[in-house]
Amino acid sequence: MKRTKKYVAAEKTALEIGLELNDDIYQNLQENNYFWDSEEGDWFKAEPPETPTNLIRIRLWADGEKVKEDCDILLHALKGHGFVLEERSEPYACRPPVLVRVPWDVTNVQGRTAKQLESRIYLTFSREN
Repeated sequence: MKRTKKYVAAEKTALEIGLELNDDIYQNLQENNYFWDSEEGDWFKAEPPETPTNLIRIRLWADGEKVKEDCDILLHALKGHGFVLEERSEPYACRPPVLVRVPWDVTNVQGRTAKQLESRIYLTFSREN
């Protein structure tokens, strides 16, 4: 492995906390709740993780004229599988057309996107216990 600043700091941190130095050093640090801060150039120990949410969030993106119907079909398909619908948004229209540029060549304009005919609905479910 290259002896980058990140790798050298990983070795130092791993030795300080008693981990073996091997090819999985980054993964081993993360499994021990250490994460790389690229701005500080060092590994830090994170707070213990919070309990995961019991919610499931889905973004349904479809033809603006059919998105409500598609949402109803999806809700019907999920019925009886242990999900409780907590929230259903109204359809949000997608953005108006924008110019699409190739990031590495600002002179290369590829036309306008046509997402304004599409809409999104956000669904939030909880799991039945």
